[in-house]
Amino acid sequence: MSILAATGLQSEARLLGRYGLMAVAGGGDKTTLASGLERQIAGATLVISTGLGGALNPDLGIGDIVIDAGTTSNAFIAALLNKLPEACQGLIHGSYAPLATIADKAALRFQSRADVVDMESHIAAEFAARHGIPFLALRVVSDTAHDAIPSAALAGMIPGGGVAPLAVINELRRRPMQLPALLRTAINAARAMRVLDRVYRRLDLVRNIREHFVDMV
Repeated sequence: MSILAATGLQSEARLLGRYGLMAVAGGGDKTTLASGLERQIAGATLVISTGLGGALNPDLGIGDIVIDAGTTSNAFIAALLNKLPEACQGLIHGSYAPLATIADKAALRFQSRADVVDMESHIAAEFAARHGIPFLALRVVSDTAHDAIPSAALAGMIPGGGVAPLAVINELRRRPMQLPALLRTAINAARAMRVLDRVYRRLDLVRNIREHFVDMV
C-alpha cells in the first residue's frame, strides 16, 4: 500500500517525508498540486491531505486537530480518533484563495457550515475521486475564526507552498503597524506545526494507517 500525501507548505512536506510518505506541497496552487500528485500516483491506494488550516468555527483554537468527517469511512475515522483522542470531527472546506479577514471567515462559515478552511484538500479530493482512490483530510488550526491574516503574511505566500521573505519585508516597510499581528500569526503557525509533527508521530502514519485502512475500509 502506498500513501500519497497532499499538503500546503514545503515544511509540511518535509515532515511527511520524514515518516516515509510521498508528499506533494501545493500551497493552494491547483496546477502545481494536481500535476505533482499525478506524477506520483503509481501504486497509490490512499490520498491524504494534511497540514494547517484556518478555523471557521469560533469554538476552535490554535492547535486543535480536525478530521474531515466526510472524506472516508466511519471505521477509519474511529481508528484515527483512537490514536488522536483530542481531535474532533468536522467539515473542512477547500478554497482557492486565502481568507484573510474575520468577515470573510464568518461569511464562509454561514455559507458552508464548515469548521476549517484550507487551500489544498479540495484539489486532493478531486484528484482522488478522479482516480477512484479513497481520501482523508486532516488539519491543525493555525489561525482562529477571530484572527485576521496580515497583508505581510499573504504577501509572502508563493504558489506551490514556498515563502518569499523579501516580499514580507517590503510589505512591512509599507505598513509597519502590522508587525505585531504578523508576529502573532507566525507564533501561532509555529505552534500548530509542532502539533502537526506530534500528529504524524502519534499516528506512525505508514504503519498504522496501512493496518487500519486494510482492515476497515
